[in-house]
Amino acid sequence: MGTFGAAFVQAGDDGPARAAEIARALREQNTAWLAASPENLAIEYTVRRSAGTPWISIQHGIPFDLLQKFSCDMGATAIGISGCDEIILGFSYRRFDSGRVRRALDYRDNPPRGPAGWMLVEGEREPWEEQVLFSNKLIGLYFKYAPKEADRAVSRRIIEQGASIPWSSDADIVGEIAAYLQLPWRPVDDTFPPATQTEVVAGSPDRWKKFHRRFRPWWKFW
Repeated sequence: MGTFGAAFVQAGDDGPARAAEIARALREQNTAWLAASPENLAIEYTVRRSAGTPWISIQHGIPFDLLQKFSCDMGATAIGISGCDEIILGFSYRRFDSGRVRRALDYRDNPPRGPAGWMLVEGEREPWEEQVLFSNKLIGLYFKYAPKEADRAVSRRIIEQGASIPWSSDADIVGEIAAYLQLPWRPVDDTFPPATQTEVVAGSPDRWKKFHRRFRPWWKFW
């Protein structure tokens, strides 16, 4: 799967206007970032509203500080999820209510400094944490691969800073989190429901191509 991420803001009664405002702010962010340096890279974002869901989705996720600003300015709940399940495992989750941090979680495997595990655990525990991260299937895997930590983690069924259990970085697990929260997103294939309103915020494809050319696989040089 590699890396994946998405962000969600409550549409409220003025969903079309909120979606347009989010897209405008993202365009301004990318424009300013690209103007700051020719070395800066910008990601393409897709802002969507879909029928049957109360969420505006932002494909590829956005910086959490900007998501918090949307939550504050719009008086809305906002959720951001990002992860990586390849060489370095990682998972981040944020929930904001009217700009207030309700839950903040960061997990890293093999971080540059310090031990692996839950590096940030703040706010109020949410129901999905026990239901998804301590499912019978995962509990069995915890005892199989990390029995020393499994006893404490499973008995308490909470996320503790510094612990390596529960696991969260796998795209299938993140998909279960998204489904529990009724977010309109499938992380495994990074798909969203058909949109009733869509706006694409351009990134910097030419700069990305130049960036990737610097790191071609060794066999490409022959």
